[in-house]
Amino acid sequence: MKITSLEPWKGTFYKVFVDGEYFATLDAETLVGEHLHTGVEVDVQRLQEVRYASELRRARERALHLLEYRSHTRQELLDKLLRNYEREICEDVVQRLEEIGLINDEDYARRAAATMLGAKHYGEMRVRQELLRRGIERELVETVLEELDWDPHQELYELVQAKYLRLCVDEKGVRRATNALLRLGYSYSQVRDVLREFMEEDSWQGVE
Repeated sequence: MKITSLEPWKGTFYKVFVDGEYFATLDAETLVGEHLHTGVEVDVQRLQEVRYASELRRARERALHLLEYRSHTRQELLDKLLRNYEREICEDVVQRLEEIGLINDEDYARRAAATMLGAKHYGEMRVRQELLRRGIERELVETVLEELDWDPHQELYELVQAKYLRLCVDEKGVRRATNALLRLGYSYSQVRDVLREFMEEDSWQGVE
């Protein structure tokens, strides 16, 4: 088998043709490093190894680029890589990044949960839903939620007082506030109990 032509593609990438048939697209660094050029005799195994190494490097560079912008869970990063690369390559990249600590689902889950409960004022149900959606394993999600020092009743009370109490001047406003709090991930019973507290404290204007 012989490399019959190298056709420029995008940037530093070339389409490699073997015996007149398209074989793969490789980067210039790989071609130079492996001494591959038009007229070189090659065998299938070597070409497959070179192609895999080139794809692996490209996938790794893509993963590192994504991680520069924000942290990702293992599943998030894997899903994004799978849009462009074979599963085996993506699994290799993600596993290596886990080994060197650039992906850590446990750390990610703790930081994300703290942010969602604090800065975003999400309730526990919404936090659980978001972490599961991002690919965190359910057992780890439950462990993280159990470890958090967080009082949902107090958080909800302060949230209503700061943002939603002003809506509760009539039944329509109460429904709007209730629905908004349910979307944040608080249970109906939690919302009901906190709103009743304000009624009992006579802090609620216009609602009996």
